[in-house]
Amino acid sequence: MANLNRVFIIGNVTRDPEIRYTPRGTPVCDIGLAINRIVPGSDEGERTQETVFVDVVLWARLAEIAGQYLQKGNSAFIEGRLQLDTWTESSGQKRSRLREVAESLQMLGRPESGATRRSVGLSSSWASTIGLRGRAPGGSFLIATERRFLLNLRDGAVVLANWTNRAKMYPVLKIYNQPTFENADLSEFDFAISIQAKDSSPAVLRPDFRGQRLNLYFDDVLEGQPGAATPADIDALFDFAQAWLSVARSEPASASLVTHCAAGVSRSAASVLLPLTLYFGNYLAAAVHLFRNAPYVLPNAWICRLIFQKLGSAYGTDIFEALGKGKEEASRAQ
Repeated sequence: MANLNRVFIIGNVTRDPEIRYTPRGTPVCDIGLAINRIVPGSDEGERTQETVFVDVVLWARLAEIAGQYLQKGNSAFIEGRLQLDTWTESSGQKRSRLREVAESLQMLGRPESGATRRSVGLSSSWASTIGLRGRAPGGSFLIATERRFLLNLRDGAVVLANWTNRAKMYPVLKIYNQPTFENADLSEFDFAISIQAKDSSPAVLRPDFRGQRLNLYFDDVLEGQPGAATPADIDALFDFAQAWLSVARSEPASASLVTHCAAGVSRSAASVLLPLTLYFGNYLAAAVHLFRNAPYVLPNAWICRLIFQKLGSAYGTDIFEALGKGKEEASRAQ
């Protein structure tokens, strides 16, 4: 049976966003959108306005961006999925609420001049997640696209801003096989995840790497087979991802990450899903970023399952469905 859970809404923000943080430090932002609809009245020519109020929750970078740049009255276009929250009050009464979980955010309309100037200088860490539209001083129209190209549309002409030639998709991610890793210039990377075979412990490849690194030892096999990854490996990966995340949130250009494994790249591809999920706030956006950087990788299924067991459904209900959709979205963006 076919299923689809995809929501597109455009409306006006009903209150100034406020950011809160989960016990793990992930930013969360709740906003409301008022969506107006003009409907014909009973009399000819009569028009009435209906307003629907929709609750939206944003996670991770989307939450930070909404908290910094949205305010009451702004118009926004949000794409995401529906989520039903249920809880029991102290009186014992059961309650429920349907809301949208945002997966992309586009700010519409005319921001204040100060906000527009900030948009030109925004870190591209969020470029693969949202778009920003607004008027620049002098009447030109600015669009920050998923590919991090800033277009300046003035009198019908399209001009790429000079700095787009230096554009990068943040966070910078490289997935190497072992020969490439052993011969690569690692000075451009700040973090590294090195995965070797189980019996390689405690050998360390490229001890000359000066950034923060994590050495893991497990084989490219599935659950129950000798040398398979364990929950303890994922715990170590999670701790490393938290250290990486603290840098990636504050200064994405200083959080470049390289990862490799001893044979092939499936273990590396699966392992980076954990830090990317924490960064983007959901499995789908993490998968899109992964496949945009490495279109042909096939993440190890057992490691993906362990990651889902570690992070749970707060980032999406099915990590494998997210991988499939993420690969499709990444291929369309190429």
